Formats: sequence, structure tokens, C-alpha cells
Amino acid sequence: MEKMPMKLEEAAPMLNGDTAVVKQKVLTPQTPTNKNGFVSVDDLQPGSKRTLQGLLPQLLVSGAAFLLAAGAGMPIGYSAVLLPQLQVVNSTLPTDDEIGSWITSVHSAATPVGSFVSGLMMDKWGRRRVLQLCVVPLTLGWVMIAVAQSHVVILTGRIMAGLAVGLSAAPGQAKLELQQLVSRVHSEKESSSGNISSWRMFFKPQVLKPVAIVNVFHLVQIVSGTYLVIFYAVNLISETENEAGGIDKFLVAVLTAVFRLIFITIACFLLLWVGRRPLALFSGVGSSVAALGVGTFLYYRQPSSESLNTWIVAGFILTYVATNTVGFFVLPGIAIGELLPVKIRGAFGGYIFAIFNVLLFFMAKVFPAMLHTMGSHGVFWMFGMSSLLGTLFVYLFFPETKGKSLEEIEDYFAEKNVMWLTRKKHQNADEPLKA
Repeated sequence: MEKMPMKLEEAAPMLNGDTAVVKQKVLTPQTPTNKNGFVSVDDLQPGSKRTLQGLLPQLLVSGAAFLLAAGAGMPIGYSAVLLPQLQVVNSTLPTDDEIGSWITSVHSAATPVGSFVSGLMMDKWGRRRVLQLCVVPLTLGWVMIAVAQSHVVILTGRIMAGLAVGLSAAPGQAKLELQQLVSRVHSEKESSSGNISSWRMFFKPQVLKPVAIVNVFHLVQIVSGTYLVIFYAVNLISETENEAGGIDKFLVAVLTAVFRLIFITIACFLLLWVGRRPLALFSGVGSSVAALGVGTFLYYRQPSSESLNTWIVAGFILTYVATNTVGFFVLPGIAIGELLPVKIRGAFGGYIFAIFNVLLFFMAKVFPAMLHTMGSHGVFWMFGMSSLLGTLFVYLFFPETKGKSLEEIEDYFAEKNVMWLTRKKHQNADEPLKA
């Protein structure tokens, strides 16, 4: 079918309002396309080649988004540093477990508010404006925490930081695949029989299936301890010290942070070379084995070998952090950008992130009571079993998206099959997702 002429600025408003990234260019039947019928990125830019001059602004914009994401992520783990200092005997602001759980969890309770607002704001004003706006509550929150002389001020600062994280999450991890979107938007515009609301679209299989998969993956991420270990690193390891003895809780807590940084860096490269499914399966199996190993060793430990106990427990915990990070920590966020259809990604990305933070708030709030009731060995058993169930879920339902276009992924979810394994029986995983 012959392509109709189309200006890119016509499609730009549908790309979450990011009109600034698109230059005017008319598409005609003579515009060169690749074998899949998509327009080459080189043909969408002035000149025949992408030069360093054109690449530098993209690197600066991406770097700014990543820097903001790092700044917004710091409040998430700050409770692990703050609580042990507030709960020492000679603390200038005595804090019990009840107040401590609120300081930890209120950040996640505030984040959904920012998430709901970010989806609407991003569709109306674009990612750039939303990212600029989130700097205000983030800075204000840190200032309040720094000068706080009461629990109320600390809690207010944590709320402000949580709002900033909610505002920044959806606009900072979604990506624009312009050459695919122009073709997809044009074809959908021709075939559409009128405007369909986002909530009516939700019940379409190509929307309902990926939304369900992402939400379940987030639940697995929470219950398997991914963020709980970050929130309560020192407290959790302190409880482990009581059971195993001889562990320097602050040293192990620092090592977990170092390992997480190292393996996040490694994950960035693995995502370029390894498929999403193998990485998730490796992470799930590794997390499960390590967490179950910690719990079992603590339960059956021999008190006479304190030095050996220390190294074994520390080794299991660091292995858990490393394997959990390369998959369960990074992949749920990536899944939002890769699985959700373009039309609903802005609004529903915010809703999904809000649901995630509501669940995270609940788990963070009750975790100290769980730790005291179950002990550290019971908590790690829970992490291990959750990781194992999460691995089974990934194996059955999570699709491979590496090397697949947005159009192929959306067409895959539009098919009747639900499980990835069902599809693999009649189609090779390396072939396009469409039937």
C-alpha cells in the first residue's frame, strides 16, 4: 500500500508531547525505508549521516535524565543509613521501631501521588517539563531532612522526596523509538474508527496482558526482598548478627551497596548482549538459592564456628544482592518501557508505578514486625521462596523483547495465547513475535 505524505510534527503530539525532539520532514512514497517498511533514522535528520554534533545533545539530555534518576533514587535507600543513627542509645532524636517504619515507608506512600500526576502531566506538557518540575520537591525534601530537629520534619522531607520520585519515574525510563512510531501511528490512524478512551483500551488483550505481567513482576520484586534489603540493610543484617554472631553489620551493609552498584553496571552491559528472559531466570534462580541458603544456614548454624559463620552468611547475602540486582532489580522498570503499548504508556506507566509503591509502602511498614516475628532466617526463607515463584512466573509468562520492535511486541500480545511457552511451541524465539 502506498504511503501517504505525513509531517512528523503531526505524530509528535502523540509522543507524549515531546515535540522538541522532532524536526519537520515530510514523508512521501519516495522516502527510503528499510526491509520492515520503517523510515531510516538518518532520513529523519538533516544530512545523510548522524554526526557527533547531533549525538552530543542526545548524550547530554540522556545524561541529565540519568543524573536526575540517580538523585531521585538516593532517598529510597537513605533510611538504611538514617535509622541506625536515630536508634542508637545516645541519639539526639530517639526513634523506636514504629516511628522508624513510618520514616522508611512514607516515602513510598507519597510516590504514587507523584506517579498519578506525572502520567497526566507528561501527556500534556512532555517529559522535559515534568523532569524539570520534580527537582523542586526533591531539593526541598533533602533540605528539610538535613535541618530536621523533629520526626515531623523528617517525615515531611521524606514525603517531598517521594513525590519527586513519583514525578520523575515514568518520564525518565520510557524511550522513543521514532522510526517505528511514525509508521505505527500512521497505520493506526488509518484503521481507527474514532477515539477510544484509555480505560476502554485497558480491556484489550494487547494492553491487559502486559499490564498484568508488569504488575506481577513488581509484586515479585517487592516480596523477594529487592527493596526491603535496601530500606533495612543495617537492621536486617543486625538481626542476622544476633543469630550468626561476629558480623560487622555496617561493613556488610556497605558491601551490599557496593555490590549493587557493581552489578547494576554489569547489568547495563548484559542488557545489550543477553535476552531479558535468560537474565530474569538467572536472577531468580540465583536470588532463590542464595536467600534460601542464608535462611537455612542461620537456622542450622553451629555456634562454635563463629568466624566461619560470618564469612558464609556474608557470602550468601552478597551473592543474593548480586544476582538479584542483575535481573529482578532492573528488569521490571525496563518492562514498562518495552511491554506497554505506546498509546497508553504515559498514563498507565504512572498508574503502574503508583500500584507498585502502594505495595512497597505496605511491605516496608510491616517489615520490622515481620523481622522480629520470623527472625532473619524466616525473612530470607520468604525472600527465597518468592524468588523461586517469581522465576516460575518469568519462565511461563514473560516474553523475550530483546531485538523486537514495539510493533512486534504489541502484535504478540494481541494474539490469543497467554503463556510464552505456548507460543514457543509453534514459533522460534528468535523469529519476529508476530504469527
